[in-house]
Amino acid sequence: MVIYETHGDVCRVGYLRVVACLADDRIPKTFDYLASQLYEVARQRDKIKRYDVTGIIASNVNARNYVILAAETGIIDRHTQKRAAYGSIYAQLESAKRINDIIDGRVNAEADDFITLTQAEKIFFMHILIEHDHPFLGEIILWALKQRRFNRTTAMNYIMEDIYPEALAKSLQTASSKKRDIIRKEIDDAERFKDRRLSYSSQAEWIRTRQYAKYRHVAPPRLEWLVDLSILNREGRGKFSVNPEIARMGYELERVLRLPMKKMREELFTSIYPYLGNWSKADQEEIAKTIVEGYHRFVYSGVKQVKLEVLEMYACFRLLERGMITTPNTVHQVFNSLTIKYPDKVFITPTTGEVEIAEDSARGYTII
Repeated sequence: MVIYETHGDVCRVGYLRVVACLADDRIPKTFDYLASQLYEVARQRDKIKRYDVTGIIASNVNARNYVILAAETGIIDRHTQKRAAYGSIYAQLESAKRINDIIDGRVNAEADDFITLTQAEKIFFMHILIEHDHPFLGEIILWALKQRRFNRTTAMNYIMEDIYPEALAKSLQTASSKKRDIIRKEIDDAERFKDRRLSYSSQAEWIRTRQYAKYRHVAPPRLEWLVDLSILNREGRGKFSVNPEIARMGYELERVLRLPMKKMREELFTSIYPYLGNWSKADQEEIAKTIVEGYHRFVYSGVKQVKLEVLEMYACFRLLERGMITTPNTVHQVFNSLTIKYPDKVFITPTTGEVEIAEDSARGYTII
């Protein structure tokens, strides 16, 4: 799975939070409508104008490109035009409260509201970007780890001419039949990128080409995402370095990012995220309470079918907000223990993974 549609102006991960909060679990909203709402929210920019930051929303078209990115990353659903799984999860996190207050006009936006992420939010968006841009973004991270320091031009050329065609080829394995022909054509084109670039007589001629424009739409936004996630540091204009904390995890990152996606989801929580904050280990009682709390939040928000895998991810990220860490598999095990201990209150439909938890269970469970 690779994010196929990106634009050079979608550089700030924080705007995806706003899209998640603007979207709805009950009512469909068109992309154009969401874009107009996002633009209105983003116009609270008086304190941001002094920031020399790439990707600040400055037009309705710019806002729509962020809405498209939200659809590519599982925050909104292209077909239903409601929240998708990760959008529903984010909307129920405590992190969403500040964004909702800005949207509803209860508080004025500060400069950092559209730029700076909390540590829990960084992990949330790291998770969904790695998952939805797999293996492309992961390979960019691994290349950056080997370089330690690099400039944007070097990165852009390597990403597009070496990483991009290989990532597309790997994505064929999971692509729908409808997308495979499109991807094959893109691979054929990408394999000629380097020769075509080298054929131009000057840099001035190269930067006027359609191929250069494509490079700018695909590679720089991903580098900026990694800056927002504190994987990369920006060192002056067009220069980057790897965050030393990330560099220290080089071996483990390479091992985890090369795993199949199903294993990687669990291993990120087991082997990577514990070192990205001062977390304590969540106990069974905390996990159980968070499962119950999450279920009722989803139902109240209008999610008609609460799937266990969504509840597992919610619990992991909600606990991070509270300074605790666990894994999806551990949450799954705690949920299973609840179905055994409270068979008349906690249910799951095995064929669909749909969960049901009785209303009075919101008072809480104690797992011993």
